[in-house]
Formats: sequence, C-alpha cells, structure tokens
Amino acid sequence: MKKVVKRICNTLMAFAVATSMLSFVGTQASAAEEVNDTVVEEANDTVEEVYTDTVEMDFSENRIYRYNKEQPSSEDLDNDVLLRSLSPEEKNIVFINAMNYYNNLFTISYDRKTQDSNGNVINAEGDIIIDSQKGQIIHFTTDKNATEFDAKAASGVFKTVITRSSLRAGTKNDVDLEMPFFGAQYMYNAKASTEDGEPYFILIINFGENYKKSKEETPAPAPAKEEEKTTKEETPAPSTEKKENQQKATETEQKAPETEKKAETVETAALDTEFEENGYSYKVTADGEVSFVTVTDKKVKSVNIPDSVTHQNVEYKVTSVADKALYNCSKLKSVTVGANVKTIGASAFAKSKKLKTVTIKSASLTSIGKKAFSKNDKKLVVKVSKANYKKYKKLMKKSGMSSVKLKKIGK
Repeated sequence: MKKVVKRICNTLMAFAVATSMLSFVGTQASAAEEVNDTVVEEANDTVEEVYTDTVEMDFSENRIYRYNKEQPSSEDLDNDVLLRSLSPEEKNIVFINAMNYYNNLFTISYDRKTQDSNGNVINAEGDIIIDSQKGQIIHFTTDKNATEFDAKAASGVFKTVITRSSLRAGTKNDVDLEMPFFGAQYMYNAKASTEDGEPYFILIINFGENYKKSKEETPAPAPAKEEEKTTKEETPAPSTEKKENQQKATETEQKAPETEKKAETVETAALDTEFEENGYSYKVTADGEVSFVTVTDKKVKSVNIPDSVTHQNVEYKVTSVADKALYNCSKLKSVTVGANVKTIGASAFAKSKKLKTVTIKSASLTSIGKKAFSKNDKKLVVKVSKANYKKYKKLMKKSGMSSVKLKKIGK
C-alpha cells in the first residue's frame, strides 16, 4: 500500500505527465502482494469509518482550482493522513490527474508541452476532455510547482460508475488498477463493493450552470415595473387593463421557473461514457457507438457480443472489441461477435484456454489485433461467412494468427 500511495500522490501533484510519475510505472508482482496485505491491515484499522459510494467534485461555484505547493517528498506522501489533509481543490486536481495518468480515464489534448533532454515534461498546457459531446472540458496549465484547472467553459453534471472492469482496458497493470480505489478511500472517504466483491465508486463532477449566463446581470423585470408606475401616474388604466397586465405578469413569472427547470433537467442528464449492461462493460467511443470492454464475470462460459446495446434510453452500436476484452477467461468456451463490430483489439480473446468456437457475424470487420486468438484451445475454430472468408483469412494472417482454423458458414 505504501508504494501505491507514493505513486498516486507523486503523479497527481505534478499532473499526469510529470516526470516524478514515470519512476513508478514498472512495479513488479511482489509490490502487488504487498499492496493487498497492507490493504487488509488498513481496512481492519478503519472498521469504524463511515464510507460512501460516491466521489463528488464540485466546480459549480469556484471554476478555477489551483495546487500551489511545492511537490512533497516520497516520505511525506507515505501516509494516508496527508492525503486526507489536502483541501477539496487539491484533492480534485490530484485525483483527476492520477486517473488520467494511470488509468487513461479522460482524453488529454495539449496546446503546448515542454520536455527536458530525458523526455520528462517540464510544463504543459491543454484540455482534459471529460465529455466532448456535452462540452465538459477542463483547461489546465502545469509546471514543476503548480497546477491550475479552469472549468469556466463547462456546464452540467458528469456521472459514471468506476469499476475495475471499466478501467481495465486503459490500465497497464493490476497495481495501477487499484489506485483509484485507494485514492477514493483516502481523499473522499468513498469505499464500496458489489455483492460479488467488485470494488466500485460513483464519480460525479458537477460543473453547475453555464458560467457566462450565471455571471451576466439580467435586470429586465426592473424597467417593466418603472414603466408600469409611469403609466399609472400619467394615465390610470381601466380595471380591465389592470387585470390583463396582472395576468400577463403572472404568466411571465410562471413561465420563468419552468424554463429554469427544463435547463436544469438537461444539465443533470449527462450520459455515461462508460457503463455496464447485462454483465458486459462498454465505453462510448463516438456518437452512437461503443466498444465492448470486458465481462464482469471472468468465469463466464459463453459471451454474445451484441449488435447494439441500450443505456439511459440511448441505443449504441457495438463497433469494436477492446484490447484484452476476454483475456484469460478460464471457463470461456464460445464467443459470438456482433454484426456491427469493425475492429477486434490485440489479445482480445488470448489465454482463454478453453475457448473452442468464435462466430463472427460482422461483414464489415477491418482489423484484427495482434495475438487476438493466442493460446486458446488447440481445436479453436473461427466461423465466418463464405463471402468474407478470404478477406478475414488475410486479416488473421496479418495479426499473426494464420494457424487459427477458419470455417465457412452461411452465405
């Protein structure tokens, strides 16, 4: 655990690409064992803690966050007390940067990036893209001793559920996979797990209403009142005219709250960029498209990657299978790949040693990743349509899987 805490904090304090982060990437298996042992000990020490299942970040009032301290030493960061002592602004910067670096949670777009002769980043500026479709973007600047987040351009609420499964595709190793959950516990007191023991937390980033609109003064009602007073003083309106004016004013007052409510509803209805449906994990890759990331149960015997999936009343086409999506599924025997899949990632089905049958329904497959079918059952058969047999055989050869047996089915 000590090594994990050091890695989280060093990474987050100087931003996702800072040089101090790079020295921890190559952690060995023994470190993972030490992490697990220490987690158990610390869990026993904090039995009386009351945890939530939510990591909530609020940018709605203060749109600019800064971390101005000099980067602490490894010794300073080797305790959870220091993590808990950070201010809410510091925790948010630290936590987002860690998940970007270790788990590739959000996309980073650089305006500038300066590196030294060793390739270490000295300073940088750019955008953290939380949800491009909703315009939820945090502008950042960072150097050795300071990091600033500017969320003035963002509005609405981003919400997603973070699990090991949802992070696995963007994470290099199992130690890095545990870091978000340690950070959630130490900095936000968030610790939860499913009935199957899968750790998770709900990440909510609240950007509030549109910044420009909330800062603009709109004194439109005031002139209307003055006009009404002038009219009353100069030419008293008949009783029927007064009633009409009162009725119009009442209607205007009633309509305004409705408009605000509608705007609020739109802002809080942010779509998840990662989600789970029917035991499968997905990640939104484009408008109306998702990638099949993995299964929640690694001991599943059969997987049917669907043509499409519906989440939050939105239908998405499943157009890709992520790297290592079904890697090392010990009980897996058969897989069906949906009709809309265009790409299969590297090692997507590798080391699932009992896998004997893969049926590819898609007629538009354009690439198969390296070693996608490596170390499966020796009798593995990949079934494809007759029309696509030659094309897919070439793709298999290109991926280094020319020895895998293809079988023609259908037309």
